[in-house]
Amino acid sequence: MEVIPFREFSSFNEVVVLDDTPYKMHFHWNNRGEYWSMSIADNDGTVLIDSVKLVNNYELIDRYAGSGLPPGELYVADSGGVVFTIDRYSLSSGELQLVYVPESEV
Repeated sequence: MEVIPFREFSSFNEVVVLDDTPYKMHFHWNNRGEYWSMSIADNDGTVLIDSVKLVNNYELIDRYAGSGLPPGELYVADSGGVVFTIDRYSLSSGELQLVYVPESEV
């Protein structure tokens, strides 16, 4: 399991290596809807998925299988108590974590 780094900024990019492949991830906080969304591009910048809402304890990329995304599983996971909503700072504070489970561990 790998924790994807999350920052306090309301919009930021992160390059991560998942199952030995680099991906460019973009995260954006939607003020009006009060939720985080995520986009993932390959190393060349080709967008693979765009504006997927982050939800707690739900596999985020399996429904896009075969689109060049990492072969493992991606979740927002509770790191301690029971957290039902994802607020602006719950991911950057570590209360929740965006985690990737590699294909070898699925």
